[in-house]
Amino acid sequence: MRPAAAWLLLLSCLSGVWRTHGDAGQETDTASQRGIVAPEIRDELKLLLRDVVHGLGRVVEGRRTEPRSAEARLNDTAARFEARMTESEKTAAHLREALTVAQGKLGALQEENSAQAMDLSALKTGLSASQSQVEELKSGNSAQASELSALQTRLSTAEKEIGELKAASEAGGGPKVAFAAALSAIGITGPVSTPTTLVYDKVLTNIGQAYNPATGVFRAPVSGGYFFRFTAANNERRTHMGLLMFKNGQQLLANAKTNIETGLDYMSNGLSVELKEGDQVYMVLQRTMQVYENNYNQNLFSGFLIFPL
Repeated sequence: MRPAAAWLLLLSCLSGVWRTHGDAGQETDTASQRGIVAPEIRDELKLLLRDVVHGLGRVVEGRRTEPRSAEARLNDTAARFEARMTESEKTAAHLREALTVAQGKLGALQEENSAQAMDLSALKTGLSASQSQVEELKSGNSAQASELSALQTRLSTAEKEIGELKAASEAGGGPKVAFAAALSAIGITGPVSTPTTLVYDKVLTNIGQAYNPATGVFRAPVSGGYFFRFTAANNERRTHMGLLMFKNGQQLLANAKTNIETGLDYMSNGLSVELKEGDQVYMVLQRTMQVYENNYNQNLFSGFLIFPL
């Protein structure tokens, strides 16, 4: 603003001086009257005008170059911004790659966790099945223990009755008849396709010689009351043992049992029967059934005379 004001002042002064010199006659008088020396003032004004013109030129040139400098700065800023954008894009690309890798690892971990969960579920299922089997075995053992206890009770009762009968027979002074025989064949006998008479050929007792170990048949030497008993054994899992007791072709009793588990299993039975002299009693192995002997007399057939009639 100051150069513009100086320029206006200079123009105003020059205008006054040139008006004064326009009238030659009056100029001298006027200058004389005003006390102004025109050449000196004109020279100074010219110098001042030149300086002002030069100053204004510099100002105008500066004003012209300012937009270029601003444009250069703007270009530099844009270039720096673009460089930063490029760097940011590279960083974003790296982050995306890292995210993809992390997602892949996360998927693999999820699959592994799923597989482990399935394995754990299978183990739990197997454990539950094993526990169920243990409970079933416990129940089976308990049932077998109860059955064994019942058999022992029956055996004790039978032995007591036999002792009483023997005592009565001895007191009566009648004939003495008693026998006991076992199977001599070691291993499995059967299964058979048709009912077969079992021959207990290993004689343990044969008082009165009424039992024939060659045929497995007991023949009553006298009429009277008799008592007969048998015991059978089996050791193969999921097989069957079954015996019949006959009197002259007439079935007196029948017993059968399935061996559920591997290991020796037993069954036994007995009865009292009235026989006439010459009546025959023998044991028959049922069709499709079997028994097992291990040389410890697991299979027995025995009987005796209680009293004669």
